[in-house]
Amino acid sequence: MSPEGRQDSAVLDRADFLLEEYPDSALAILNRRDISSFGSESQKARFALLKSAALDKTGKNVTQDSLADIAYSYYSGKGDPLQKAMSAFYRGRISQNQGNLKEAYLRMLEAYDLA
Repeated sequence: MSPEGRQDSAVLDRADFLLEEYPDSALAILNRRDISSFGSESQKARFALLKSAALDKTGKNVTQDSLADIAYSYYSGKGDPLQKAMSAFYRGRISQNQGNLKEAYLRMLEAYDLA
């Protein structure tokens, strides 16, 4: 892995570490970066998943989130079951916030089945 790739991984690792107890701090770290600054598709998907989670955990009522779509698209085809479940869950949260309860239910059920 290149030095830039290691730095990118370190940023994502730090945000991931903080996410559960300090989601506002995780979001602040992630807000300093843009998804396009990450080199690999896996890092972009991880960034998208972490930022979607941080936005949700900090009470942001997001109704349009291309990040959740990026994570869901990437992890639906690969990744470990937890990443797949989390991406389905946050895609469902966006649908719920949009008032699309059928889609939210389907994504939440998918997340449950994967967890």
